[in-house]
Amino acid sequence: MAEEAELIGGRMAELRKKLGLTQREVAEMLPGSTQGSDISRWETGKHRPAQETLPHIAKALKTTVADLHLGPMDKRKAPKKLKKGEDPFDRLSAPDAKRVAKDLTDLREEVAGIAGGQAAALPLLEQLAEGMQSLQADIAILKRRRAG
Repeated sequence: MAEEAELIGGRMAELRKKLGLTQREVAEMLPGSTQGSDISRWETGKHRPAQETLPHIAKALKTTVADLHLGPMDKRKAPKKLKKGEDPFDRLSAPDAKRVAKDLTDLREEVAGIAGGQAAALPLLEQLAEGMQSLQADIAILKRRRAG
């Protein structure tokens, strides 16, 4: 968890500086009572932002949740290439694969349960897209852990 907090925080600091924002300005873009001191603790890896806060941070820093999980550009490792026909889920541990599969099943059930026209489906599809970003981030983290 500490390594994950450092990766997320490092990428946050990198993007915030690139955008020319202060920690206070980023805090003001987030919902709730987030303060500049919270941003500082996140950027230094002392604390990790709550999972539900990550999409808001990503939006404020003009990136994705998956990108935040990958860490600063200078710390990223090139992912191992998949062999032809290899399933990336085969590289996950059993508990991680089970969790990802459950998340995907939950998302599919939500979409399948939609009644009505496209207007009713739009908010759920937006949530689905955010959920997929989170799953992609989880998969990237798991791949890095296995590679490292």
